[in-house]
Amino acid sequence: MSRVRTRRFVLPRHRLIVAAGFRIAAWVIGIPALLASIGLGVGAVLLADSPPKTPYMDDKTYGVLGVLINGVHAVTDVITFIGAMAGLVLAILAVVGVVIALFAVLLYLIGRGLRTAATWARIAGLVVVAVLMLNAAIAFSLLNRGGEIVDAVVIAGLAYAVWTLIWRIADPLSSSAHTTPAESAPSG
Repeated sequence: MSRVRTRRFVLPRHRLIVAAGFRIAAWVIGIPALLASIGLGVGAVLLADSPPKTPYMDDKTYGVLGVLINGVHAVTDVITFIGAMAGLVLAILAVVGVVIALFAVLLYLIGRGLRTAATWARIAGLVVVAVLMLNAAIAFSLLNRGGEIVDAVVIAGLAYAVWTLIWRIADPLSSSAHTTPAESAPSG
């Protein structure tokens, strides 16, 4: 009986590495974005609640007290307007946070799709990586020395993802598939 020779060294599954990168990025981006959108939404609701309006007092009837209360009303109106504008800004930021969280869901789905070698995930992953690579290339020209080093590492990781998604999407053959027909033929 002959033994089947197998190789000890198994090539890395590049597709699974890139898929894990997409899923990890989804969690790292999605959880803070979701928490921030919840907090910003609560802040927007709290700032949108304005105090009830009371009518201005007649200066001739109430005298100095009427003037002081009317001054307080004017200041309250200004502060209420500033609060409403801040609430609007917080609401916009909450919507942006939700959009970022949805982008993280897309990244997670791409990672899951790459894990199963889905063609749609490969194309969507290439589009996302291309946009991120363009962004990193623009940032590379604008950053200082310390930032350039970090950006170069990001660009290298994105280049690896492009290489994997274009040329190395299929997994390498398993180690048992590297045997020759003579080695795998049963002896009799």
